[in-house]
Amino acid sequence: MSIFLDPLVTFVTGSLVVFLYYRQKKDDKRRIAKIVLLEIENAQAKLNEAKLKVLANPDDPLPEHLYSMSTNTWTPNKHMFVKDFYPAELTAINNFYETCEIFDEAIRHNDSRFAEGEREVRKNVHEAVYKYAIECSEKLLKLQTDEDKESMVQEYFSKMNSAMTMLTTGKFMYQYTPSKQNHIVKSCVENIDTNLSFNTAGAKLKKLSEGHWLW
Repeated sequence: MSIFLDPLVTFVTGSLVVFLYYRQKKDDKRRIAKIVLLEIENAQAKLNEAKLKVLANPDDPLPEHLYSMSTNTWTPNKHMFVKDFYPAELTAINNFYETCEIFDEAIRHNDSRFAEGEREVRKNVHEAVYKYAIECSEKLLKLQTDEDKESMVQEYFSKMNSAMTMLTTGKFMYQYTPSKQNHIVKSCVENIDTNLSFNTAGAKLKKLSEGHWLW
């Protein structure tokens, strides 16, 4: 009896292992497809927002901290979807993620340089305030009439209030927008396909995210 039972047990066990393997594979693909679709949809919304700001006012500073993607799930897992998409669809998704990466790098570079510029302006304002305070003190000692002294004091406090407002609110007479980064961002929002989730690639991702096999 064991002669027939052992092969049967082996067959059933092997079949169960294979079933669990494909079930896990399907679950992983569904989970990743859902995340990728969500990343694309969120990126589309942010890029459309950036497009309105950049193209409507091309001379204005670049939007700060407006990154298209916080994570990239597609690139390390795209090998799982090679058989699910046509080459053109794979290229469209790859291009979308690559463009988002270029866009985010330009924004990140602009943010870092803007922060450096802001620190420099703060430093310059502090130095100017200190220098002006010394000059006012020296002038005040030389004034003869109370009227002139009062006028100098009022002027001093007026300028000090303006300087403190600039320092506390961040409303500097300064904006940093490198032309290279501006050009990169403008090129990205003009050329990227912000309807990717609505075309055939997006439709397939949605089906996969719902656990459907495409073939």
